[in-house]
Amino acid sequence: MSEYPTLANAGFVMPAGKARRAHEAASRGRRLGGWRATSAGPNQILEADLQTLRDRSRDAYRNNGWMRRGINSLVTAEIGRGINPRSRADDVGLRDDMHDIWREFCLESDADGVLPFAGQLALACRTRRTAGEVFFRRRRRRPTDGLMVPLQIQVLEPDHVPIDLNRLRRNGNRIVHGIEFDRRGRRVAYWMYPEHPNEQSRGGISRTQPIRVPASEVLHHYFPVRPGQVRGEPDTVQAMVHSFVFDSYEDAELNRKASRSAWTGMIERPQYSEDDYLYDPFSGEPLKTDENGEPVVDVQSGEFMQLFPGEKPHLFDGDDSGDGYSDFMRHQLQRFAASLDLPYELFSGDYKNTQDRIYRAALNTFHRAIEADQDHLTIPQICVPVWRWVWDAAVLGGVIDVPDYAARRRMHQRAEWQPDAWPDLHPVQAVEASERKINAGLSTRDNEAQKFGNNAEDVDRENQIDNIRAGLHGVKYSTDTTYVPEEQE
Repeated sequence: MSEYPTLANAGFVMPAGKARRAHEAASRGRRLGGWRATSAGPNQILEADLQTLRDRSRDAYRNNGWMRRGINSLVTAEIGRGINPRSRADDVGLRDDMHDIWREFCLESDADGVLPFAGQLALACRTRRTAGEVFFRRRRRRPTDGLMVPLQIQVLEPDHVPIDLNRLRRNGNRIVHGIEFDRRGRRVAYWMYPEHPNEQSRGGISRTQPIRVPASEVLHHYFPVRPGQVRGEPDTVQAMVHSFVFDSYEDAELNRKASRSAWTGMIERPQYSEDDYLYDPFSGEPLKTDENGEPVVDVQSGEFMQLFPGEKPHLFDGDDSGDGYSDFMRHQLQRFAASLDLPYELFSGDYKNTQDRIYRAALNTFHRAIEADQDHLTIPQICVPVWRWVWDAAVLGGVIDVPDYAARRRMHQRAEWQPDAWPDLHPVQAVEASERKINAGLSTRDNEAQKFGNNAEDVDRENQIDNIRAGLHGVKYSTDTTYVPEEQE
């Protein structure tokens, strides 16, 4: 028993229902009583909802123009024209040879023979954002297939790995959502359908039983939101409900405008006979009828109506969506853009009342988010493993001779990855800023060249070739391959 008196050991009991929680967000009163939050683990939640989320996300991308624009903008920002390696092997000649091999591989990488490797990256990024994840499978080829390296890559939708496959194997390995883990928690295999389970096979016979593919042959590209999360969820989850309701509202508003525009007005008479409504009030001819059999009067543009005594025209007002309608639509699109982590201006194309500096600040934040996706997901999950696959295939296939490859494999495979450069809003200012950083010793030519999508080594080599060619033709340019920094004052 504690030596200090407390309310508990003094016999004080707080009346039921009077306890106050330290966090208002944890209260269960009338205000938040309807908020039912689950405590289920990340994998249990996805097992129940993932297929529905995928289906609805794909449907939104197919049919909702705003969703499609948002996803495409994110894919373009993340992949651009491609993400390229810069070999850091010790041997300069080996670097150049490997760069040449990589460029040829990128043209032949697709096992389906449709896309270059940059296109496969874009396809993988789009699939990850709309379906939550994507798989790359290594396909080894024969030397007689005529490829630069005996290797190709197959991009597979997440449906190939069944989310509902969970079991304990006899050897103690666990299969969780189609992915097999050993006793130490390492991924050792993926259980995959040979063909898409929801599509008829080419031969008319669908192979519905998944097969075991070693983890060394598969890359899993996804964004784990919670620790221990095995499968990925679409990036469109937060925007999905809003996109569906907003799209329905836009369609209803557009249909209202279209149906109302067909009616100009009506003519009021003090007295009607039984059959007056069947005849044109101007010509006396029988009226035409609409699709519902109702008589209508055609009025040509610019025509002035002459009415009989006592008749009054009642013209309908033009369409009026109400005050604040444009602000309401702008707010909805801002919410849509925020759900996709996109700047509103880039998402909507609406640059009204946007200042240049504010837009640049928004783009800087957006670029940081995209660079995080590149450095955390695309490059380590796809680019680096595929680069290593190409090295192994090139060495084992005899395309390149590296005698000490087995002993120094990782040293030879070292590389830096260079995503597509961001376009400059003010190119002259960008060049001047880079020049000042180099002259002040705050950066290097190599670092600054990367910001423009280049590297200093390639720039120097190309400038040297240009100068030699210009000299052969007797032409003098200002380009100089020798860089001399300005003298400090």
